[in-house]
Amino acid sequence: MRNYGLIISFIFVLLFCLPIYAEDDEASKERREGKLDLIFNSLDTTNEMLFEQNTYKLVRMGERIVPRLIKELRNKDNSKKNHMNVIYILGRMGKNAKEAVPSILPFLRDRDSDFRAVAAIALGKMGKYAIDAVDELAKIRDDRNKWVRKSVYEALEKIGEREVTEELGDNRAQNAQDVKGK
Repeated sequence: MRNYGLIISFIFVLLFCLPIYAEDDEASKERREGKLDLIFNSLDTTNEMLFEQNTYKLVRMGERIVPRLIKELRNKDNSKKNHMNVIYILGRMGKNAKEAVPSILPFLRDRDSDFRAVAAIALGKMGKYAIDAVDELAKIRDDRNKWVRKSVYEALEKIGEREVTEELGDNRAQNAQDVKGK
């Protein structure tokens, strides 16, 4: 008899309680989406405190938010500041944003040195997961901008010395000295 009571209780939970949780889950999903839209709309903010709070929230979401960040990077209608902030956030995510590497690479070729430097820093924070960026980083290691050169050097160091050594050739040590010395 006790087993029947347990089975009936289990069936009751399945039939009546789970649909309530599912409905609540849909409602909370819509609320989360609304909050996400607010966060993404605030990426152009000049309020540093708000930006850091939103960055923290996005970074904590981990890999599941990376596709949305990539979409933001590819959106040509977004402002320069928005793109720069998205790259920064992807960098803060480190290895969790490894699927964004191909979307960051075009910014290494941007005319704006700020984009090149921030992209290099973000790739460096991804470490060995940004190994596909080594060729592009090596192409700009002699950039005319000191900050870009320093960012590229540090990114290549973080991606991994062994993998990078062959790409950079013999003048790597001289470039490193130039960047560190200036």
